[in-house]
Amino acid sequence: MRNRDLQVPKLIEYAVRLKTGAVRRRLGYLLELYGLATPDQIEPLRGDFTRTYNALDPPCRRKARISAAGVCG
Repeated sequence: MRNRDLQVPKLIEYAVRLKTGAVRRRLGYLLELYGLATPDQIEPLRGDFTRTYNALDPPCRRKARISAAGVCG
């Protein structure tokens, strides 16, 4: 997908509708990491998160330690 084709507000809206913390966390992380959204745009993704970690690559959980950012290390 090309950056100019990315519809960030629609993507965020869909993620919020799913009501799944892992989806919101992963999307927020990637949008921030690649500078694809402003902090104001990302704000709806923040919310009632549990204190658990959701790895970006769930299968790696079996292979390595996961950092606080949810990244395998």
